[in-house]
Amino acid sequence: MRKPLTAHTTRASRAVIYQAPNPSVVYDDILLQKFLNYFSQNAASQVWSFKLPQLVSAKNAAAMKTAARAVSLAFAAKHTGNPSMAAAACEYYGHSLRHHQASFVAPTGRSICRKKAVNALPVTVLLSYFEMIQPTGLEAWSEHTAAAEQLFVLLGRDALKDSLLNHLYFIVRSSSAIRCFLYGSRTLLLEQSWSEVPMATACGKGAAIFNHLVDLILWLSDCLAAGNDESNGTSRSMYDTSTLHNTLHDLVRLWDSLGQAIQLDTTTSPLLSPKVATPSLLHSSTIASEPSIPDLPPALHDPSAALTASFHHAATILTLILLQHQPKTSAHTYYQNQFNTTPSSGSSPSSITHHSTQILALALYLESQGIGCSCLRMMLPLAVVHRFCPDPAYQLLAEVVFRRWSTNDGLVGLGVVAFGRRRGVGRRCLKESS
Repeated sequence: MRKPLTAHTTRASRAVIYQAPNPSVVYDDILLQKFLNYFSQNAASQVWSFKLPQLVSAKNAAAMKTAARAVSLAFAAKHTGNPSMAAAACEYYGHSLRHHQASFVAPTGRSICRKKAVNALPVTVLLSYFEMIQPTGLEAWSEHTAAAEQLFVLLGRDALKDSLLNHLYFIVRSSSAIRCFLYGSRTLLLEQSWSEVPMATACGKGAAIFNHLVDLILWLSDCLAAGNDESNGTSRSMYDTSTLHNTLHDLVRLWDSLGQAIQLDTTTSPLLSPKVATPSLLHSSTIASEPSIPDLPPALHDPSAALTASFHHAATILTLILLQHQPKTSAHTYYQNQFNTTPSSGSSPSSITHHSTQILALALYLESQGIGCSCLRMMLPLAVVHRFCPDPAYQLLAEVVFRRWSTNDGLVGLGVVAFGRRRGVGRRCLKESS
């Protein structure tokens, strides 16, 4: 008579073991997938959504398991308003931090091994995501991003041939641009060798253009932050009229390349689109009138193209701010000719306002698309508008739009990162130019 199958059949019996799935594991997987679906809207980010559950289920991955659970619970708590989930998320976040910190402990005089660094990177990125959703402090998101930069430097460029590490690198690099601008902190990824890393998977229209713009913004932000580090002797990027001229040339070339990629006629660029009345978004007695926001051309009704265009406008604003500290030279004339500005507005506040309106128009479109990575990355262009646009109405609108967007999408921590602090790379420049 054949023996019935049991949960403890031996290998010798060659019986198949049937085991019911653990309900808590299934529940965790559902929550994690909801979070990943929000951030995975293209082919490149599907690498992350495919491999992360495998990493979570691996053996000896306590930090990864607790970090994934913390992020998933925090995201679900924001969307359901469940305080118990929020409290549990904080608890798991603390557990993950302790496991994560313990993994970096090495014998005296030795650095952590390569395998530990590879395992630590996804955990570090997840912990930064937690700070976007349920912030624990003003500096926490920046600290996790800085830690990820250090891990990439430890691993070196050759490690980025791995598809997951390559994808995480471009997530961290765009976050580094945000961190460099908002905090005035120099990134370890600023060196040219890091800007030459190719993407393993193309991500939407104009992905290469977007990455080039991130490189430009990293350099421009470092230039703007130069004054903040004069007292401690930190070496920062230097610039002059010649390098700014080259930057403007790059911006013009990238704008033409984007136009070709998305079939946008750059001779009638969105800078020249007719303005339309904006729905009432502001309720402040300090604002004299509602700002006007231009219509977007159909070619920019694409999330990847809209995000790239936003970064282009942000990079142009940063370049104009730097130009304000240079004598009126050929760089100003070059800008006027290429962007169809009047002779008196080559580096004037009106030109910055022009680009600010475009960023706001693109932000309103992207907000309606409900894509998590767009909300994260648009933090930088909207923070640029908030900091440098001379019109208070546009400054306020940038903050109102982003806080509403991030709150509705369950990423309230992004509002804290973008507008929770007032020390940044642009304040000194603004004081000098006033």
